[in-house]
Amino acid sequence: MSDFIRWTERFAAVDPQHPDARDVRRHPALASVLMAFIGYHVPYSLAAIAMLMGFKPFGVAPLAYLYLFIVIINLLAYTLILRVRRISQRFIYRQTIFQLAAWLVMFTLYTLLLAEHRAVALVCALMTCAFVALIGNWKEGLVLCVSASLSYLFAIAVAYDRFGQPVDVVSETLFLGAFILVSLYLTMMGSTMRLSRDKARQTKLSLQKTQAELSQVMSQLERRARTDELTGLHNRRHGREILGALQLALETQSSAATVMLLDIDNFKAINDNYGHDTGDVVLKTVAKTLASLKRDDDLLARWGGEEFLIAWPRTALPAAAVIADRLRHAVEELEIDADSARIHITFSAGLAELKPGVSLNEIIKTADDRLYEAKRTGRNRVCHQS
Repeated sequence: MSDFIRWTERFAAVDPQHPDARDVRRHPALASVLMAFIGYHVPYSLAAIAMLMGFKPFGVAPLAYLYLFIVIINLLAYTLILRVRRISQRFIYRQTIFQLAAWLVMFTLYTLLLAEHRAVALVCALMTCAFVALIGNWKEGLVLCVSASLSYLFAIAVAYDRFGQPVDVVSETLFLGAFILVSLYLTMMGSTMRLSRDKARQTKLSLQKTQAELSQVMSQLERRARTDELTGLHNRRHGREILGALQLALETQSSAATVMLLDIDNFKAINDNYGHDTGDVVLKTVAKTLASLKRDDDLLARWGGEEFLIAWPRTALPAAAVIADRLRHAVEELEIDADSARIHITFSAGLAELKPGVSLNEIIKTADDRLYEAKRTGRNRVCHQS
């Protein structure tokens, strides 16, 4: 059945970008169509068994013509339902109206073919009523019940007037009354089940929506806990976590890593002379420049205030000193407009090599000491020796 459904979906050629694509529920609807199509074969199976047992009131030909008629009608309805490109979970669309009319014709003719055993047709009709009760609404169930009852009465009248078949009024009344009561019961039961199912579905969707919103909020909180709000870089806490993992990896790998702690020169004067908004622009510009020049696995974090920390995995101290000087020149070339003036930015930095067995605090203190050495000896420079 799954393979047939996939084939019919390809046949329908529904565009996934179609505006109604999100309303499409193809698998449940197509599966329901197939179940209905299979359900039509039940009465013919019973008729075939009856004919094998010798019951042939009108011969085989009328039954064969009736079977061919209903197969063609259902295939046509199936094609139209596919081509309409709006398949819902419930069969509430115009393409099924003539399918219902075809079913009533089949039901009437089948009732005539069964002659005095026509009550069996009511049992088969209950299958359709149960099907509609589960996928339709109470109006559809009521329409089917009334239509089937009227068709059955019409078949009895034709059987009596045209074919001279005997009619037991009491038995037929009992059969038809039982059919109506059971059909109405199935309709009400289906409506109750559908309401419960819809309520459960709405509850599930609401829970999924709440869970998605909660997950999004948690993700945002987690991201904020790891990210500096102004620059978008890692914050100090998350930077220390990454440094710890990098140092732990050095204990099992024969490679080097270097840390640089840098501080923007004369940043307090920028805030005092041009305001904190300009200072924020300076911080964001420096962060953007540093981020554009780092490798994917390099660490770049705002360490606090105007301080930034960079860590280069698989990079020894001499090579890191060359990279740090390149970054210094890139920042030195920056110009930021502030009021009618242009601000030139520089930074001072200190380097320290990560070593197994040496605590992070000691390594960062070494880089910090060398940073202040760069500040003391004239700023706009990188120190990597004590």
